[in-house]
Order: sequence, then C-alpha cells, then structure tokens
Amino acid sequence: MPYANTNGVKLYFEVYGEGKPLVFIHGIGISSKVWSFQREILSKDFRMIVYDLRGSGKSEKTPQEIHTADMMSEDLKGLVDFLRLDRISLVAISLGAAVAMKFAIKYPEKVDCLILTGAFADLKGILYASSRYFSWIIGKLLMFKFFGELATKFMLPSAPRRELLYYHKNFISIDRDEVTK
Repeated sequence: MPYANTNGVKLYFEVYGEGKPLVFIHGIGISSKVWSFQREILSKDFRMIVYDLRGSGKSEKTPQEIHTADMMSEDLKGLVDFLRLDRISLVAISLGAAVAMKFAIKYPEKVDCLILTGAFADLKGILYASSRYFSWIIGKLLMFKFFGELATKFMLPSAPRRELLYYHKNFISIDRDEVTK
C-alpha cells in the first residue's frame, strides 16, 4: 500500500491517471473513499491523488487530542513534496476545505486553484464540537438501520441510489473512537 511518511505521520494515498495533479481532501468522519465515484472520469485527463487525513481511513492514528488544519496542511505539504509535485489543484470538502485553505495561504506558489465545498475558516468551534459530540451523533445515527433508505427518500431524492448506498455503507463503517481522537 502507498504511504508517505510526512510531518511525523504515515499518510495513506492513492494516485490514478496522468496529467495535471488534482489532490482531493475529504472531511471529518470519512476517508478518501468518498472520491471513488470521481475516479473513473477524472483520471482520464488528470493525475488524481486522494489521501486519508491523519487519524482517518488507512492513515496513521496519532495521539494528538485535536488535529488542527494547520497541522494537516503541513501533512499535505509533506505529501506534495513526497510525490514531487510542483503545482497542484485542490478539491476539498468540509474539514478538507479548511486544510486546503491553510495550505494555499502558506504555500501559494504550489496552488493552481481551489475547489471547495462546505468550507469554514475557523476550526476551533468545529473541532471542539466534533471531538465532544461526534461520537454521540454517530452512535445515534448508527442505531437507525434504515438511514440509507431515509437518505434516499428524503435527503437526496434525485441522487443515484447506488451511490447513496455506497456512502451509507462507508458511513456506518466509521470507527467512532477513531473520529473523536
């Protein structure tokens, strides 16, 4: 499996296709698997790089109580250096978007563009709330075996059912303790 040792942590990553590098950063409580539906199309024209943030997915679990966007932007810098990338475009959601913004501010010469969804600039409140309440929220959601059906019918009625069920399967596989560490 491909890992990069960077900033004191072992990050899991995958690379698909060739061309201009697009680095994808996931949000809290999920992993790089969230980008699997983009892989087939984007890897035809781009070098698609996905990775798991520290403490997520297959990346190393670290003892820090709270992982900051600043810390994770340095992880990203290490990954970019490891892969010998000169300039990248960043595609990110939620916490990943905060990491991408920090990276772009610190290393503007490395960034061609940012594509962000669900971005927020101040992490203190978000990280505090997620570390304190995320385990409880996930626990409550996991009690509902029909969550995938509920999402299909009410939250995203026009989304393809196959994709929703894939995300639901990955969502219920989240290690609650891993997310809150």
